[in-house]
Amino acid sequence: DLIGINCGAGPRPSLDSLKRLAGALAKEGVTPDRVALACMPNAGMPGRVGHSTLFISRPDYCAGFVEEFIQSGARLVGGCCGTTSEHIKAMRASLDKYLDAHGMSAALKEFPASQEAPLEPGEVHAAAAAIVVKSGAPSLEAEEAQRLPGVAGRLIQNDRGRFFVSVELDPPKGAVARKLLQAAALIKEAGADTINVGDSPMAKVRMSSMATCLLIQEKVGIETIIHFTTRDRNLMGIQADLLGCQALGVRNVIALTGDPPSVGNYAHATAVYDVDSIGLIKIISELNKGRDISGNSIGSPTSLSIACALNPTAENRALEIERFSKKIEAGAHFAMTQPLYQLSDLTDFLADFGDCPIPIVAGIMPLNSFKHAEYLHNEVPGITIPQDVRDTMSRAGEEGARVGLELSSQLLEEIRPYIAGVYLVPSFGRYDDIC
Repeated sequence: DLIGINCGAGPRPSLDSLKRLAGALAKEGVTPDRVALACMPNAGMPGRVGHSTLFISRPDYCAGFVEEFIQSGARLVGGCCGTTSEHIKAMRASLDKYLDAHGMSAALKEFPASQEAPLEPGEVHAAAAAIVVKSGAPSLEAEEAQRLPGVAGRLIQNDRGRFFVSVELDPPKGAVARKLLQAAALIKEAGADTINVGDSPMAKVRMSSMATCLLIQEKVGIETIIHFTTRDRNLMGIQADLLGCQALGVRNVIALTGDPPSVGNYAHATAVYDVDSIGLIKIISELNKGRDISGNSIGSPTSLSIACALNPTAENRALEIERFSKKIEAGAHFAMTQPLYQLSDLTDFLADFGDCPIPIVAGIMPLNSFKHAEYLHNEVPGITIPQDVRDTMSRAGEEGARVGLELSSQLLEEIRPYIAGVYLVPSFGRYDDIC
């Protein structure tokens, strides 16, 4: 029905590409009444200013290309990265001006009515509602749950009512893991069930997460959950490393897209992103069935426990609900949230999402100071700290670390009825406090 130009480096390059596309179709005898054209460019090239990514094309600049898009054959115009509601408003105004000048009108394509009941204001649009898990992903039968590996099996079976506890450790910055292993031993002695290991978090180079997991399991004797991103591996590398995880006994995987290199200390590095976290979950699910993503047999199936990320504080909740639903549909066994700082962050999300068919493990990162709280809230993607918590940390002054622990303990008690477990994130190497 439609073919077009999306993303790119801004309106001008996208217009050039649109013209080339229209010309190529015309040479093949494909007329606009057979296949419509679309043009949805970025708001210019992204650039880094401090810790922020900014797009430089203003709304009026993008709107100035609408007429040329239409004259080049586009019948759908819009925007990709960096465009905001203001860009779309400006483009719509430019479109209406063009239509009025040429005695034309915009046509709305009518889609078949949804089978869903009519939506109330504020509900997810029908196109998205169809994939929301509210309608009921089948819950795992007890027999199937018993076959699930590692952490997933324990969480779904509820492991005789035991509250699950993991602690997150980042791999060392160098090749020496002595301090990390000492911390892991303390955490094991304190009673943690697992240690989850970051994969070069914040796109800063650290030891391989797979190697770190293997060292912890062999030297300390505690199970691990590997953070596995699609940022650094193509489809071949992803599957090769997952098979390696199976062979080495690193059987618990949280599927992540990964922070882009531009936020870390290797901004010139190239990100791969052949698939995102949803695609990664599908790959692991296929390996667990004994075949690769192309459907080829791998012999014996893997037995990897699949976790997915959940951000209940995401600014676009409808999108987060949609993505979380897709992760569950793709085969995620349990969810691990971004660090939370108030109960309502999770309960409000679940009220909109509905019954969650998989266990949730909540993230809790004790704050160390007001400065720490402000940094996490303003500069770390995916973490939102409520104003009242930041005010409390501001009043705490030099007692910030103690108050941060008290707030975390209070939240843990409040949130326990809603979760199957927790993963604790130490800051600044404060492993004693976590223990």
